[in-house]
Amino acid sequence: MASIIQFSAVLHNVPGTLSEITRELSYWGVNIKGISVVESEDYSIMRFVVDDPVKAERILKEKSFDYKKTDVIAMRIPHEPGALSRVANLMGDKNINIQYLYLAVDITGNATLIVKFDKTESARLLLCEAGIEMPEPDEL
Repeated sequence: MASIIQFSAVLHNVPGTLSEITRELSYWGVNIKGISVVESEDYSIMRFVVDDPVKAERILKEKSFDYKKTDVIAMRIPHEPGALSRVANLMGDKNINIQYLYLAVDITGNATLIVKFDKTESARLLLCEAGIEMPEPDEL
């Protein structure tokens, strides 16, 4: 089971900053599959997963964007009441923290959660044992 690579880029809170990074990715044919932008007073953090992480990293480096890479887990859960609660309870019972999560769209057009855990490998094993589907990077 391969890891999903997530990029986190620092965006200054000025008009056009988000446009600049998304324009560069788009120009080179990199598709953003999931994204979250969280702001603070002076800057925002853009977390995102793409269809081609190698190309995305090359672009981010060449254009001198301030970024880092993180391993995250993609998982599909049913679209029903309590589905997320079951995952949160599973992790909480084993003392694994969900640091953040956001939605992505997989290759079939279905919603997929992108989740950052404090203990990624332990979380991956628990999800596998629980029968929760975790798509591979090429399925996003």
